[in-house]
Amino acid sequence: MEAVPIWLVIVLVCLATHRVTRFVTRDAFPLVAGPRRWIENRWDPFDDATWTKWRGLNRKQRRELVHQIREQGSNIGWPNVFGRSLAYLVTCDWCTSIWVGAGLIAVTRWWLGWDWLLAALVWLTASTVTGLIAQREPE
Repeated sequence: MEAVPIWLVIVLVCLATHRVTRFVTRDAFPLVAGPRRWIENRWDPFDDATWTKWRGLNRKQRRELVHQIREQGSNIGWPNVFGRSLAYLVTCDWCTSIWVGAGLIAVTRWWLGWDWLLAALVWLTASTVTGLIAQREPE
């Protein structure tokens, strides 16, 4: 088998990182969209305005706010900053592309025997390319 040019491998890793990231963060495929929606609704139940209000409330007022929202039929979890950060990680193309790129680069490095420096540079490049493409895509 003939060796694949390194520039082609880099382009393919960048495009694969983008596609897998989009699959995780935006696609409507039920096996991915269902868990993503559950994570968003459970860990990040509030919009930004409600989070701003939430920060200004004391413990009792926060409990009342969650109770009011649950009475309206929502099955939200207890909001917290850590949970909101985790929910953001599965919906943010820039954030998710770091982890997707790391996985793809680990396999590529093992398969092609790249040194660590090249692998790290391609990993960060793939994540950046994914973020830049995602910014230009329609919602």
